[in-house]
Amino acid sequence: MEPLKHIDDSPLLIDESFNSLKKEALNYIQINGSTQWTNFNASDPGITILDQLCYALTELGYVTNFPMADILTNSDGSLIENQQFYEPDIALTTAPATILDYRKYIINLMPAIANVIFVAVTSSTRIFGNHYEVYLKLRSRRVSETISSLICKTAFIELNKSRNLGQLFLIPKVFKENTYLLSGTITVSSFSNLRELCEKVQTQIDQFIFPTVQQTGYEQLTQEGVSAHTIFNGPLLNNGWIKDQALGNIKKSLTALEVQQLFTSFLEIARVSDLGFLPDSSDINENDAKPAVSVTAQIGELICVDLVKSIGTTLKVINLAEEVATNLMPEFIPRTTEEETNKINVRSVNSVSIKPKLPQGNYRDIESYYSIQNTFPEIFGVGEHGISTNATDFQISQSRQLKGYLTLFDQLLANQFSQVAHLGTLFSFQNSTSNDPLDRKAFYSSKNQFQKKHGEYPVPFERFLTTYFYQSLYHIPHISPLLINGSIFRYGNNLETPAQLDAKSWEAYKEYAYNTYNHRLRFIMEDDTSAIERRNAILDHLLARHGESPIVVNAILDGTEFTGEPLKDRVIVKSLFLQNLGLLSYHRQCAYNYVGGALLSADLPEITSEEKEMLLASKATDFIFNSDEINLKYKLSKNDFNNYAASELKLSLLLGLQVVYENYIASLIENEEHSDLQKLAYWMIKQRKGLFFIEINLLLKEATSEFTFTSNVNHGPYWQLNAKVSYAVASKIMAWFDENKDTAINKFQHTEKLTIEDTTYKLTQVSKVALPKSDFIVLSSKAAYACQLAWGSDVTMASNDVFFDGDILSLFPEFVMPLKSKKFEHRLGLFFDETLPLAIQNRTCFLTKVQLQKLIPLFVNWSNFLRRIPPAGTSLNSAKTPAGQLIQFLRTLKSKSYD
Repeated sequence: MEPLKHIDDSPLLIDESFNSLKKEALNYIQINGSTQWTNFNASDPGITILDQLCYALTELGYVTNFPMADILTNSDGSLIENQQFYEPDIALTTAPATILDYRKYIINLMPAIANVIFVAVTSSTRIFGNHYEVYLKLRSRRVSETISSLICKTAFIELNKSRNLGQLFLIPKVFKENTYLLSGTITVSSFSNLRELCEKVQTQIDQFIFPTVQQTGYEQLTQEGVSAHTIFNGPLLNNGWIKDQALGNIKKSLTALEVQQLFTSFLEIARVSDLGFLPDSSDINENDAKPAVSVTAQIGELICVDLVKSIGTTLKVINLAEEVATNLMPEFIPRTTEEETNKINVRSVNSVSIKPKLPQGNYRDIESYYSIQNTFPEIFGVGEHGISTNATDFQISQSRQLKGYLTLFDQLLANQFSQVAHLGTLFSFQNSTSNDPLDRKAFYSSKNQFQKKHGEYPVPFERFLTTYFYQSLYHIPHISPLLINGSIFRYGNNLETPAQLDAKSWEAYKEYAYNTYNHRLRFIMEDDTSAIERRNAILDHLLARHGESPIVVNAILDGTEFTGEPLKDRVIVKSLFLQNLGLLSYHRQCAYNYVGGALLSADLPEITSEEKEMLLASKATDFIFNSDEINLKYKLSKNDFNNYAASELKLSLLLGLQVVYENYIASLIENEEHSDLQKLAYWMIKQRKGLFFIEINLLLKEATSEFTFTSNVNHGPYWQLNAKVSYAVASKIMAWFDENKDTAINKFQHTEKLTIEDTTYKLTQVSKVALPKSDFIVLSSKAAYACQLAWGSDVTMASNDVFFDGDILSLFPEFVMPLKSKKFEHRLGLFFDETLPLAIQNRTCFLTKVQLQKLIPLFVNWSNFLRRIPPAGTSLNSAKTPAGQLIQFLRTLKSKSYD
């Protein structure tokens, strides 16, 4: 029902109430000026002026109290929201962090997947933990092997796009279906709707065992009472949100009683008797097979019940009215066609809205100011028609004297309207370089397309940034004589009348952006130091509103250089940080996509003459800072998070690594003797954002493992696995051994084999002298193991080597100052302490020129090899794999831990 329209007679706010403002003003005058001003009646000219000012202030109060949506609405009706704030689907969501998040993430991205389970593989050994097996339930059960394999590979790629630091995913597998038929008898009220009933029951059983997930729109969830915090808690799901309970849990066991309860939940089913499970086999004979009352599934297996096939073979259906049994064949309920089953992109969800609609505001034209001089009685001689053509010089002088007095108030009021109109600019993530947008607009309005494209707005009106906005008062009646140098353009030929000269001169003065009035007004409003301090305070406020501590950010930025002025540099980097915060915050814990990132080149780039000029120009300090250019240069894209970890990108931005390298290269450009250092530094910013960020687990995943087990470290017996196994298998072996540590050795003595999933490995009893040189890790008084890792035949290492103590290895060149300074190390430690997840540990190394020259080709070969692009002359069976070669080099470095 539309609300009633009525007049609200509640008290006005003081800034909207003429009477309240005038009362306050009169009280002030009586207290402070009663000896000079005694007439407070309407006949006094001062009271008339006071009335006009109070009316003008009520208008200012009126617009100040507009809804924020109105203040941020453009003339075309659109909301000013780019770089002003992040919408909730960006500000509140994050890349997947929990197993529930990853389940929602992969279901949303791949329509072919009905549900998914992640199984964490854990062991007592830290290096074999923190990775996941993934099992997929497809929406269609009749998908070919080719399509199934494609779905699994696609899911693997998608998971690695949002992989967290320290995490690894094994290639997903489709659930192995253990299909059962139902035996027994069901009694239904009628055969007429049997097909529809069977479809409903089949869906109910499937949903009970492992549900097919449906996605929901934002509006529907809010109507159900779900809070925005809950809706947006997790990854961005652009096909609809998924409630935690909608994911369900997979049934590892299923009983006949549970299925019977599902049957009897339908009113059309009167009775169910003798219900049981029979394995789905083509040669099954219900007279010979004994139904089971329950069935179970192992990890990676999915219990399935085929109701359609059961009817007419093992399950009798009786019509309650006629007590007649049916012999319905499986064809009674049509199965999915082959064409439908081979479609991957099938989703039973409609297009839904995933976020609230942006508020709709009304355009208010707040900055349009109407001078108080237009509202004065004509006798005051300050309005459009206030001075007649026959006025004496004395009358003109009186008029101009009063206009000059009133223009001061006009300027203050007009500037306040501009300030309110530009709240969106004031609290924008981007720095504003002009404090008179109206004049900028007017400047270009008189230009043609060529002039607009090739004519820059005059430099005197550009500044580093602006926090106070103003507008010129050219529209005030007869203002030109009051503006300094207002008649500077009053010249012409004898054919022009004085009135024509005045009009021509005035238009030229307004168009001339360098005119004295505008130039001095700019400097009166604010000086650069005050503007920078205010802008810094505003940016701190914006950081805090987005969950970033200004104190911590200031400490990390202490030393970052763009212009050489510390406070100005802070403002620049904070602005850049906020502009990229949407992506940085969403991917905050993400690692890079090692299977889908860009390929690297180890070739050191030549620095062209144009690039040299650009680097040298960046050293200049006597120029207007080009914020637009810097914003574009440091704008992050989604692809950056494919090629780099979010921590890498954030570190490079906040610590200003790009500028550090550019300044270093610029300092050496004229010195040809150091061209190799220039190339190395240039490679670092072109290929690596200024640092190497190496995840130890990615080195581990390329290793093979050799295991030895024992119940007594000193005396044996010692059992050795007869094969070197992959990282994935090694982790499963360790998980099994952890679980069975007290009985494992006895089992080895009796069977001399170890079965993991579907693979059996032989065990051989060996003497102590035949063991590889590796320390045993004791799990209990009855169990210990040793694990030897290998990368090719020439690079080996024990699993408990100190090299694996950290999760991340960050590397910087020490010859690029100030990267090796104590101050930089302090900032680096603070960054890692505040940014990395608690479970992730970092170690840092600083490299000499020679070390960096060795590292670059090793790192590039290994990085490209992760994408299965072998270096020239390298094979998987070579003596040293790319990971092994890189490990050999990294072990020679001295590192410092930042916890």
